[in-house]
Amino acid sequence: MGHIVLIPYKRKKIFKRDDIRFCAENILKAVSKRYKFEIIEMKVMDDHVHLFVSIKPNHAISTIVQCLKGISSKHLREMFPELKGYGNKLWSAGKFFRSVGSVTADTVEYYIKESQGKQKEFDISSNMGKKKQNPQTTLSQF
Repeated sequence: MGHIVLIPYKRKKIFKRDDIRFCAENILKAVSKRYKFEIIEMKVMDDHVHLFVSIKPNHAISTIVQCLKGISSKHLREMFPELKGYGNKLWSAGKFFRSVGSVTADTVEYYIKESQGKQKEFDISSNMGKKKQNPQTTLSQF
């Protein structure tokens, strides 16, 4: 099992629209069914996607990510021509994958399901007074 994060090219907020977000979720689920791996939890944020997946040992994570990005890019661009205006790519070149071995599966599932998008506002001291920040909760904080 592992945690995958996909980021749109130049971190564009392409999933702000509900229709694009809904289609992206369905496309990613279809890819997982076709390539025989399970998406345990998924959260499509405005500017990135979290996937908690169960992959068989004979599957290469790079192949899974390539399929997720390639197929979703092709279909989303066909369905929403306005996405072609973001340049030649829909997804950034890199990938993030973390094996669940470093944290429990329940922790990753909770992180994706509950924490994303619920940013806390707090004050920090600086030389010029107090500043407000909205940090994204990270997995290591759980």
